[in-house]
Amino acid sequence: MRTYEVPFILTPNVADDEIDRMIAQFEQVVADKGGKVVKVDRMGRRRLAYPIRKFREGSYVLLTVEGSGQEIAELERRLRVSSDTVLRFITIRIDENLKRAEKVRSRRQARSLKRPRRAEGEGGGRGEHRGGRDRGGRGRDDRGDRGRDDRGDRGGDRGGDRGGDREERAPAPAPAPAPEAEGE
Repeated sequence: MRTYEVPFILTPNVADDEIDRMIAQFEQVVADKGGKVVKVDRMGRRRLAYPIRKFREGSYVLLTVEGSGQEIAELERRLRVSSDTVLRFITIRIDENLKRAEKVRSRRQARSLKRPRRAEGEGGGRGEHRGGRDRGGRGRDDRGDRGRDDRGDRGGDRGGDRGGDREERAPAPAPAPAPEAEGE
């Protein structure tokens, strides 16, 4: 069996009981074709990223469906037919992603079981500091005898060799006057 997510957006003027009726109808369609709706997630009314058919809001619903694919085709057909209330929908096959995530999770767990746990005070690896460098007991903000505002030999307070006093630089040359057109 394959697993699908079918999120769809309904117009904001649809009442809650109408949304419940549509969800029940979609569940019935899936059940008639041999699949099952695993989960229904009503996310409520939200603002759309851009206007769709002059609507700025929509009611979001997410169906998680298990089946062979025939029920998805019928569900999509029904969603297309009810285009007066359904603004957008998309079907996403997620079973491969779930398998991949489970595989990664099991590998991680097996690796953590193989690796012996280190005691609290035991060294090795990256050490206590981020990046693994020994800073000689100094923290990041400890600059020795220099003050916090001392930028070293970077020149000026902006860094690099751009600084200095502005009076020391020569002024920029004035732009040349535009040539006059003759015969006007």
